[in-house]
Amino acid sequence: DGVGNRVAHCLINEHPNMAIYLQGNDQVIEYNEICRNALRVDDMAALYTGMDPTQLGHIIRHNFWHHNESTVSKKYTVVYFDTPANCGPMGATIEGNVFYANPGNFGHIWLSNGAQCFTVSNNVFIDARRGILLGEYDKGAVHNLGGARSKLLEIIDLTQPPYSERYPGMTGYGKVGWYDPKNNTVARNVAYDCVTLLTGHPSGEHNYSTDQDPGFVDARNMDFRLREDAAVYREIPGFEPIRFGEMGLYRDEFRTVLPLRMPEIECDSEHLMAGDTVRLRPLQDDVTIRYTLDGTEPTRRSALYTGPLTLRAGITTVRARAYAEGSPAQSPSNARRFTVHERGTDSRAERIA
Repeated sequence: DGVGNRVAHCLINEHPNMAIYLQGNDQVIEYNEICRNALRVDDMAALYTGMDPTQLGHIIRHNFWHHNESTVSKKYTVVYFDTPANCGPMGATIEGNVFYANPGNFGHIWLSNGAQCFTVSNNVFIDARRGILLGEYDKGAVHNLGGARSKLLEIIDLTQPPYSERYPGMTGYGKVGWYDPKNNTVARNVAYDCVTLLTGHPSGEHNYSTDQDPGFVDARNMDFRLREDAAVYREIPGFEPIRFGEMGLYRDEFRTVLPLRMPEIECDSEHLMAGDTVRLRPLQDDVTIRYTLDGTEPTRRSALYTGPLTLRAGITTVRARAYAEGSPAQSPSNARRFTVHERGTDSRAERIA
């Protein structure tokens, strides 16, 4: 809350609800790693703001959002401007972010009900159903504010400074058409291995969707820096390099060792046939992996991973954690649920974290 605060170079993870509840004005969220949040939510997100159209001017840039996924619902997203937080003249700027493996139904960025003056640019979306969803205006959602809207106008005089100077468009708040979507820019974004980049209004411009690696240094090991010869620079004139190496925690005299990364659980589908295998892969050297097959959290006494896992028929949740050798350091756990079918039966994919 407040005005002009900055959240930077943090690792925010392992929360059952939202990681960031964004209020106030002109907040800056930048250079963070935000993962495994919103684990037990419905209609929620890793970053959420809503229900107050005066919360304007936020900047969300150069963050790494990954594996934010509810275990109880598919109705969730990553960055969520709920009605009618985005019905205003300044909107927000969302740029330079990397969104990876956040498979909710809404999209990685959800702007709902009359988005105005949003700039969504130079972001990378990887492994998603959709990248950006701009929801249609819901008249009832705005009208149902009822007393809240009247109370807002009693507290704040939008026709006088500082609001009239910083957010001049808000002087028309509450008048006919104030909530109509307009002046949004969705440009120079990359979608790799996504079903669709943009759903809703507007159509966007100079965006690039591909099922081929657009030029990452090492996508398999979650290094999403772009090579100098990356195809994206040819496909999108003016696309700026992703500052991936600057995101998240960094070493200094106060933090000499960085936390371990959770291991990858590798398999082409969550629905397997009898005899198929699942592999666990560390993302750092000098670590061991412990795992469970019942969804419980691994400990140092859990089974040691030594090779591909063959699962029994039925539903199994594989959960794995990396441990440093010779120190107490451990990673967050990663999990995937698999359904193993007998040969000859149908299968379909469903993933949880």
